[in-house]
Amino acid sequence: MENKNEYDLLDLVNWGFQLFKKYIWSPFLFLVRFGLKKWYFLLLAAFIGFGLSVWVPKFYKTIYSGQMIIKTRVCQSSDYVNLLQAISRETAPVIMSRMDVPVTAMRAYRGILPHYVYPMDTLRTGYIVDKTNQKLNSDKSLLPNVFAVEVRSIDSSTIRLWGDAIVKYFNNHPYIQNANSMRIAELKNNITILQDEIVMLDSLREIEYLENSRRSISVKDKSGRDMLVREQPRLLHNDVLDLHNRIMHMQNALTYLSEPIEVISPMSLNATPLTHWSRTYKKYIMLSVTLMYGLLLAWHFRKEIVRFVKQ
Repeated sequence: MENKNEYDLLDLVNWGFQLFKKYIWSPFLFLVRFGLKKWYFLLLAAFIGFGLSVWVPKFYKTIYSGQMIIKTRVCQSSDYVNLLQAISRETAPVIMSRMDVPVTAMRAYRGILPHYVYPMDTLRTGYIVDKTNQKLNSDKSLLPNVFAVEVRSIDSSTIRLWGDAIVKYFNNHPYIQNANSMRIAELKNNITILQDEIVMLDSLREIEYLENSRRSISVKDKSGRDMLVREQPRLLHNDVLDLHNRIMHMQNALTYLSEPIEVISPMSLNATPLTHWSRTYKKYIMLSVTLMYGLLLAWHFRKEIVRFVKQ
Protein backbone atom coordinates (compact mmCIF):
# COMPACT_ATOMS: atom_id res chain seq x y z
CA MET A 1 0.00 0.00 0.00
CA GLU A 2 2.86 2.35 0.88
CA ASN A 3 4.61 1.68 -2.45
CA LYS A 4 1.37 2.42 -4.31
CA ASN A 5 1.06 5.79 -2.57
CA GLU A 6 4.66 6.59 -3.48
CA TYR A 7 3.99 5.72 -7.14
CA ASP A 8 0.86 7.88 -7.12
CA LEU A 9 2.83 10.82 -5.70
CA LEU A 10 5.58 10.42 -8.30
CA ASP A 11 2.99 10.25 -11.06
CA LEU A 12 1.36 13.43 -9.76
CA VAL A 13 4.68 15.28 -9.65
CA ASN A 14 5.57 14.05 -13.13
CA TRP A 15 2.15 15.10 -14.45
CA GLY A 16 2.59 18.59 -12.96
CA PHE A 17 6.06 18.87 -14.44
CA GLN A 18 4.80 17.89 -17.88
CA LEU A 19 2.02 20.48 -17.68
CA PHE A 20 4.52 23.18 -16.64
CA LYS A 21 6.89 22.20 -19.45
CA LYS A 22 4.16 22.10 -22.09
CA TYR A 23 2.10 25.18 -21.24
CA ILE A 24 4.62 27.50 -19.53
CA TRP A 25 8.25 26.66 -20.17
CA SER A 26 7.98 25.70 -23.85
CA PRO A 27 5.89 28.75 -24.84
CA PHE A 28 8.30 30.97 -22.89
CA LEU A 29 11.30 29.52 -24.74
CA PHE A 30 9.50 29.93 -28.05
CA LEU A 31 8.75 33.62 -27.36
CA VAL A 32 12.36 34.27 -26.36
CA ARG A 33 13.76 32.54 -29.43
CA PHE A 34 11.23 34.26 -31.68
CA GLY A 35 12.26 37.66 -30.29
CA LEU A 36 15.95 36.89 -30.77
CA LYS A 37 15.36 35.87 -34.38
CA LYS A 38 13.48 39.11 -35.06
CA TRP A 39 15.86 41.33 -33.09
CA TYR A 40 16.38 43.73 -36.00
CA PHE A 41 12.62 44.49 -36.12
CA LEU A 42 12.53 45.04 -32.37
CA LEU A 43 15.58 47.32 -32.57
CA LEU A 44 13.85 49.29 -35.31
CA ALA A 45 10.76 49.55 -33.10
CA ALA A 46 12.93 50.88 -30.26
CA PHE A 47 14.28 53.64 -32.50
CA ILE A 48 10.76 54.45 -33.66
CA GLY A 49 9.59 54.66 -30.04
CA PHE A 50 12.44 56.98 -29.14
CA GLY A 51 11.64 59.18 -32.13
CA LEU A 52 7.99 59.34 -31.10
CA SER A 53 8.99 60.39 -27.57
CA VAL A 54 10.72 63.43 -29.07
CA TRP A 55 8.23 64.19 -31.82
CA VAL A 56 4.78 63.54 -30.32
CA PRO A 57 5.01 65.93 -27.28
CA LYS A 58 5.54 68.83 -29.69
CA PHE A 59 1.85 68.58 -30.59
CA TYR A 60 0.76 68.88 -26.94
CA LYS A 61 1.14 71.62 -24.39
CA THR A 62 4.13 71.22 -22.11
CA ILE A 63 3.16 70.12 -18.59
CA TYR A 64 5.29 71.55 -15.79
CA SER A 65 5.42 70.33 -12.23
CA GLY A 66 6.44 71.82 -8.90
CA GLN A 67 6.88 70.31 -5.46
CA MET A 68 6.83 71.53 -1.87
CA ILE A 69 7.45 69.72 1.44
CA ILE A 70 5.34 70.58 4.48
CA LYS A 71 5.73 69.71 8.16
CA THR A 72 2.62 69.56 10.30
CA ARG A 73 2.22 70.82 13.86
CA VAL A 74 -1.30 69.47 14.30
CA CYS A 75 -3.00 66.34 12.90
CA GLN A 76 -1.24 63.63 10.89
CA SER A 77 0.17 63.89 7.39
CA SER A 78 -2.54 61.47 6.23
CA ASP A 79 -5.20 64.04 7.18
CA TYR A 80 -3.65 66.63 4.88
CA VAL A 81 -3.15 64.09 2.09
CA ASN A 82 -6.81 63.06 2.30
CA LEU A 83 -7.95 66.70 2.18
CA LEU A 84 -5.92 67.37 -0.97
CA GLN A 85 -7.04 64.15 -2.63
CA ALA A 86 -10.66 65.08 -1.96
CA ILE A 87 -10.39 68.61 -3.32
CA SER A 88 -8.41 67.45 -6.39
CA ARG A 89 -11.49 65.48 -7.47
CA GLU A 90 -13.71 68.56 -7.38
CA THR A 91 -14.71 70.68 -10.36
CA ALA A 92 -12.63 73.68 -11.44
CA PRO A 93 -14.98 76.31 -9.91
CA VAL A 94 -14.96 74.53 -6.54
CA ILE A 95 -11.15 74.20 -6.52
CA MET A 96 -10.75 77.86 -7.50
CA SER A 97 -13.07 79.07 -4.74
CA ARG A 98 -11.59 76.92 -1.98
CA MET A 99 -7.97 77.42 -2.98
CA ASP A 100 -8.45 81.10 -3.80
CA VAL A 101 -6.36 81.00 -6.98
CA PRO A 102 -6.71 83.34 -9.97
CA VAL A 103 -8.49 82.28 -13.14
CA THR A 104 -5.23 82.10 -15.10
CA ALA A 105 -3.81 79.55 -12.66
CA MET A 106 -7.00 77.48 -12.81
CA ARG A 107 -7.00 77.39 -16.60
CA ALA A 108 -3.43 76.10 -16.65
CA TYR A 109 -4.07 73.65 -13.79
CA ARG A 110 -3.45 69.95 -14.52
CA GLY A 111 -3.54 68.34 -11.10
CA ILE A 112 -2.62 68.34 -7.39
CA LEU A 113 -0.87 65.18 -6.17
CA PRO A 114 -0.08 64.79 -2.45
CA HIS A 115 2.66 62.31 -1.56
CA TYR A 116 3.90 60.68 1.61
CA VAL A 117 7.49 61.19 2.74
CA TYR A 118 9.98 58.90 4.47
CA PRO A 119 13.49 59.58 5.86
CA MET A 120 16.54 59.08 3.70
CA ASP A 121 18.49 57.45 6.56
CA THR A 122 18.09 56.50 10.20
CA LEU A 123 19.31 59.92 11.33
CA ARG A 124 16.53 61.56 9.29
CA THR A 125 18.91 64.06 7.74
CA GLY A 126 16.95 64.15 4.49
CA TYR A 127 13.63 63.25 2.92
CA ILE A 128 12.55 61.04 0.04
CA VAL A 129 9.15 61.62 -1.54
CA ASP A 130 7.15 58.45 -2.20
CA LYS A 131 5.49 59.53 -5.46
CA THR A 132 4.28 56.03 -6.35
CA ASN A 133 3.00 55.14 -2.83
CA GLN A 134 5.06 51.95 -2.99
CA LYS A 135 6.18 52.26 0.64
CA LEU A 136 2.79 53.30 2.01
CA ASN A 137 1.87 49.84 3.32
CA SER A 138 5.28 48.15 3.39
CA ASP A 139 7.52 50.72 5.09
CA LYS A 140 6.70 51.74 8.66
CA SER A 141 9.25 54.57 8.60
CA LEU A 142 6.91 56.92 6.75
CA LEU A 143 6.99 60.26 8.54
CA PRO A 144 3.62 60.97 10.20
CA ASN A 145 4.16 64.74 10.29
CA VAL A 146 5.77 65.44 6.91
CA PHE A 147 4.26 65.21 3.43
CA ALA A 148 4.84 66.58 -0.06
CA VAL A 149 2.55 68.26 -2.57
CA GLU A 150 3.08 68.13 -6.34
CA VAL A 151 1.28 70.58 -8.61
CA ARG A 152 1.04 70.22 -12.39
CA SER A 153 0.33 73.08 -14.77
CA ILE A 154 0.85 74.06 -18.39
CA ASP A 155 1.96 77.53 -17.24
CA SER A 156 5.20 77.42 -15.25
CA SER A 157 4.58 80.91 -13.81
CA THR A 158 1.53 79.68 -11.86
CA ILE A 159 3.29 76.89 -9.98
CA ARG A 160 4.35 79.08 -7.06
CA LEU A 161 0.87 80.63 -6.88
CA TRP A 162 -0.46 77.18 -6.10
CA GLY A 163 2.11 76.80 -3.31
CA ASP A 164 0.81 79.93 -1.57
CA ALA A 165 -2.79 78.86 -2.15
CA ILE A 166 -2.23 75.42 -0.59
CA VAL A 167 -0.64 76.92 2.55
CA LYS A 168 -3.51 79.39 2.88
CA TYR A 169 -6.06 76.60 2.35
CA PHE A 170 -4.62 74.53 5.20
CA ASN A 171 -4.30 77.50 7.57
CA ASN A 172 -7.96 78.41 7.02
CA HIS A 173 -9.46 74.91 6.96
CA PRO A 174 -11.98 74.57 9.85
CA TYR A 175 -10.81 71.12 10.97
CA ILE A 176 -7.12 72.05 11.02
CA GLN A 177 -7.87 75.49 12.47
CA ASN A 178 -9.82 73.91 15.36
CA ALA A 179 -7.00 71.45 16.09
CA ASN A 180 -4.48 74.28 16.05
CA SER A 181 -6.63 76.39 18.41
CA MET A 182 -6.64 73.50 20.86
CA ARG A 183 -2.83 73.28 20.59
CA ILE A 184 -2.48 77.02 21.25
CA ALA A 185 -4.85 76.83 24.22
CA GLU A 186 -2.87 73.90 25.65
CA LEU A 187 0.39 75.86 25.31
CA LYS A 188 -1.11 78.86 27.10
CA ASN A 189 -2.48 76.64 29.85
CA ASN A 190 0.89 74.94 30.31
CA ILE A 191 2.60 78.34 30.54
CA THR A 192 0.17 79.38 33.28
CA ILE A 193 0.79 76.16 35.19
CA LEU A 194 4.57 76.57 34.99
CA GLN A 195 4.33 80.20 36.09
CA ASP A 196 2.32 79.10 39.14
CA GLU A 197 4.97 76.48 39.91
CA ILE A 198 7.68 79.17 39.76
CA VAL A 199 5.71 81.29 42.25
CA MET A 200 5.39 78.29 44.55
CA LEU A 201 9.11 77.54 44.31
CA ASP A 202 9.94 81.18 45.07
CA SER A 203 7.72 81.04 48.15
CA LEU A 204 9.28 77.74 49.22
CA ARG A 205 12.75 79.20 48.74
CA GLU A 206 11.92 82.19 50.97
CA ILE A 207 10.49 79.91 53.66
CA GLU A 208 13.53 77.64 53.59
CA TYR A 209 15.93 80.57 53.80
CA LEU A 210 13.96 81.99 56.72
CA GLU A 211 13.75 78.74 58.64
CA ASN A 212 17.33 77.67 57.91
CA SER A 213 18.60 81.02 59.12
CA ARG A 214 17.30 80.07 62.57
CA ARG A 215 19.00 76.71 62.54
CA SER A 216 22.57 76.12 63.50
CA ILE A 217 24.71 73.09 63.91
CA SER A 218 27.68 72.50 66.22
CA VAL A 219 31.04 71.73 64.67
CA LYS A 220 34.58 71.67 66.05
CA ASP A 221 37.31 73.90 64.75
CA LYS A 222 40.99 73.00 64.40
CA SER A 223 41.65 73.66 68.07
CA GLY A 224 38.80 71.39 69.14
CA ARG A 225 36.45 74.12 70.30
CA ASP A 226 32.73 73.95 69.48
CA MET A 227 31.39 76.40 66.87
CA LEU A 228 27.82 77.20 65.78
CA VAL A 229 27.37 77.21 62.01
CA ARG A 230 24.13 78.02 60.20
CA GLU A 231 22.79 75.25 57.95
CA GLN A 232 22.86 76.14 54.24
CA PRO A 233 19.40 76.25 52.62
CA ARG A 234 18.52 73.85 49.83
CA LEU A 235 19.20 75.43 46.43
CA LEU A 236 16.14 75.66 44.15
CA HIS A 237 17.44 77.97 41.45
CA ASN A 238 18.12 75.07 39.05
CA ASP A 239 14.48 74.01 39.21
CA VAL A 240 13.34 77.58 38.70
CA LEU A 241 15.73 78.04 35.76
CA ASP A 242 14.45 74.86 34.11
CA LEU A 243 10.86 76.07 34.41
CA HIS A 244 11.81 79.45 32.94
CA ASN A 245 13.44 77.71 29.96
CA ARG A 246 10.33 75.60 29.37
CA ILE A 247 8.14 78.70 29.50
CA MET A 248 10.40 80.52 27.04
CA HIS A 249 10.24 77.56 24.65
CA MET A 250 6.43 77.55 24.76
CA GLN A 251 6.22 81.33 24.35
CA ASN A 252 8.47 81.10 21.29
CA ALA A 253 6.10 78.45 19.90
CA LEU A 254 3.17 80.80 20.45
CA THR A 255 4.99 83.67 18.75
CA TYR A 256 6.82 81.99 15.86
CA LEU A 257 5.12 78.59 15.48
CA SER A 258 1.49 79.56 15.79
CA GLU A 259 0.45 78.28 12.32
CA PRO A 260 -0.68 74.64 11.95
CA ILE A 261 1.92 73.87 9.25
CA GLU A 262 5.51 74.76 8.42
CA VAL A 263 6.87 74.84 4.88
CA ILE A 264 10.20 73.01 4.92
CA SER A 265 10.81 73.33 1.19
CA PRO A 266 8.82 76.00 -0.71
CA MET A 267 7.13 75.23 -3.99
CA SER A 268 9.88 74.91 -6.58
CA LEU A 269 9.61 74.30 -10.30
CA ASN A 270 11.16 71.08 -11.63
CA ALA A 271 13.71 71.85 -14.33
CA THR A 272 12.52 69.07 -16.65
CA PRO A 273 8.82 69.16 -17.64
CA LEU A 274 6.77 66.00 -17.29
CA THR A 275 6.26 65.84 -21.07
CA HIS A 276 9.96 66.13 -21.89
CA TRP A 277 11.40 63.23 -23.89
CA SER A 278 13.85 62.32 -21.11
CA ARG A 279 10.85 61.43 -18.92
CA THR A 280 8.72 59.74 -21.56
CA TYR A 281 11.08 57.82 -23.87
CA LYS A 282 10.96 54.62 -21.80
CA LYS A 283 7.18 54.41 -22.15
CA TYR A 284 7.27 55.08 -25.88
CA ILE A 285 10.03 52.53 -26.49
CA MET A 286 8.26 49.89 -24.39
CA LEU A 287 4.96 50.47 -26.20
CA SER A 288 6.58 50.46 -29.64
CA VAL A 289 8.58 47.26 -29.03
CA THR A 290 5.55 45.49 -27.55
CA LEU A 291 3.37 46.50 -30.49
CA MET A 292 6.00 45.38 -33.00
CA TYR A 293 6.42 42.04 -31.22
CA GLY A 294 2.67 41.49 -31.29
CA LEU A 295 2.47 42.28 -35.01
CA LEU A 296 5.34 39.91 -35.76
CA LEU A 297 3.63 37.13 -33.82
CA ALA A 298 0.35 37.79 -35.61
CA TRP A 299 2.10 37.64 -39.00
CA HIS A 300 3.90 34.43 -38.06
CA PHE A 301 0.64 32.71 -37.08
CA ARG A 302 -1.51 34.42 -39.72
CA LYS A 303 -2.67 31.15 -41.27
CA GLU A 304 -3.68 29.70 -37.92
CA ILE A 305 -5.50 32.91 -37.02
CA VAL A 306 -7.43 32.95 -40.32
CA ARG A 307 -8.30 29.27 -39.92
CA PHE A 308 -9.52 29.92 -36.36
CA VAL A 309 -11.65 32.88 -37.46
CA LYS A 310 -13.27 30.93 -40.32
CA GLN A 311 -14.24 28.11 -37.97
